[in-house]
Amino acid sequence: MPPLKQTRSAKKPLSEKNSKEGDFITDLPKHQSPRKRKNNDNTDCKKTPIKNVKTAQKKRKSSIDFEQIMNFQCHGDLTENTSVYATKFCPINSIIDAMNPYINVSCGGNTVTFIDCEQKTIVMKYVHPVARNFVCLDWAVRKCDNVTCSVIAFGDSYGDVHLIDYLRREYVCCLDKHTKGITDVKFTNMGLNLLTSSYDDTIRLWALPADLTSSNISCVATFGDPYQNIICLSVHPQDKEFIIGCDQFKEGYDAGVCIYPLKSNYPKNNNKITTNRTIVNTDLHHSHVEALDYLNENTIISKSSSDGQIVIWDSRQEVPQPICSLSRQNVDSNEYGFRFEVYHLDAENFHLFDCNPDGDVCIYDIKIPIAKDKDIKPVLSLKGEDVKKAMHVSVSCDEKFMMVAHSNNRLALWKIKN
Repeated sequence: MPPLKQTRSAKKPLSEKNSKEGDFITDLPKHQSPRKRKNNDNTDCKKTPIKNVKTAQKKRKSSIDFEQIMNFQCHGDLTENTSVYATKFCPINSIIDAMNPYINVSCGGNTVTFIDCEQKTIVMKYVHPVARNFVCLDWAVRKCDNVTCSVIAFGDSYGDVHLIDYLRREYVCCLDKHTKGITDVKFTNMGLNLLTSSYDDTIRLWALPADLTSSNISCVATFGDPYQNIICLSVHPQDKEFIIGCDQFKEGYDAGVCIYPLKSNYPKNNNKITTNRTIVNTDLHHSHVEALDYLNENTIISKSSSDGQIVIWDSRQEVPQPICSLSRQNVDSNEYGFRFEVYHLDAENFHLFDCNPDGDVCIYDIKIPIAKDKDIKPVLSLKGEDVKKAMHVSVSCDEKFMMVAHSNNRLALWKIKN
């Protein structure tokens, strides 16, 4: 996610209203060393410089070990000025068992890139025809009315949300109801709805029918108040509710969390839905919440930047208190926008992959139930070659590969050796 000052003030260019959807590029070379590219050739998006790196992270006290195997530079204008803000592996479930679990999607600049991590090859790109800043994404594999699709949603800093059908290699549509930059997008677990949050201080719930076209996708609910600067959101494992993390509350608090119930039907009007459970608790965080997720139905993990805290807490408590905290490394109170990913081993065991501004990814081993006030320390800390800030991280469904998105237009691919 980009800095607040740049994204919140971004206005949608008038010239983009009727612009074409963009292009898919699939005839990409498997490998191309950056040494074979001309130094001044930064315009041809079919050129995909891939840099081999030699890294051997020392093994620590953990059941897993990592080795960095590739370093990709493939977004925007192919310079280091482009940040890669988000990355996601293909979600595999019983609906589509033929999907490749090692396909990773990432976004940065005006480019969305698909990489086969097992083959270490860029297999497809989507390039928007005008200047964009894609800052967040999510991927859902779903089946509705016997129609199967694999859809990716990605949001940009102008307030638009774009949908791509990966299986058909098609641009579906642009959802343009938000008026300021998008901060997060999340599909519900069944893939029938999409939640989008924005710096316009609203969250929108979109109904996704079986036939995905721009004419039949509707915004069924808009949520607003009492917060400002919505940073992140997450959906309950059973789609019962969703939770958002904020920067400011209108009541004067510095940070907080709101939980909204998810319903099957909403009133057919344009009124904002404000019925929610607001948690404003300085015992959890003292600055804006930039990442959160459900460990299980009742246990939430959330992260704030300035106070350097990652805490685990029970959402059933009226005034939640931290169950435990996780020690973070190299926290800078002036840096923010660094996400984490939770990998569910089973109902009680998790790995947390946390991004840091110095380029590190810290891995934590979490087991529920957790002793109260326990300070959980990372079991591994990884940093790749030629990388800067680690913005986002994703892990494949079998925890074989990890992809890290960095601020200097780098994607670092790691192989996980159990």
